[in-house]
Amino acid sequence: MFGRKSRWFIPVIPVVLGGMMAVGCHHRPSTPEERADWITDKISDELDLTKDQEVKVKAIVLNVQSQVPDLKKARMDAWSELYSQVQADKVDAARLTENLNARRDEMSKAIPAISQGFADLYAILTPEQRADLKKSMEKINRRLTD
Repeated sequence: MFGRKSRWFIPVIPVVLGGMMAVGCHHRPSTPEERADWITDKISDELDLTKDQEVKVKAIVLNVQSQVPDLKKARMDAWSELYSQVQADKVDAARLTENLNARRDEMSKAIPAISQGFADLYAILTPEQRADLKKSMEKINRRLTD
């Protein structure tokens, strides 16, 4: 899999914990258990987790998955609305805004579970793993803010 050189993955752990758990992407496993295994493997590979940490991470991932609404469905609903709007002669901005706001509200329900999952993950990391995470996030932050 990925080695230490592929530190790009570490800063996206919160996204992985949230979005990837709820969205079954084409090349990733589709059942919650398979997605939890895939996510746990990625995080373990990047942070050199111990077996005990892997068990805890998988439990965190499964817990977040159980609390996060189906983000893929919300995304597809928003896409369907956009698609139907461009099929018409004129875009109904009010209807589109209402639909997109509903999707945003649905997606925002995931925020507390994702935040808590990230906090739980961070709590089980060793000081060295936290330092690696911090360095990687600083590097990504510099790229994003330049």
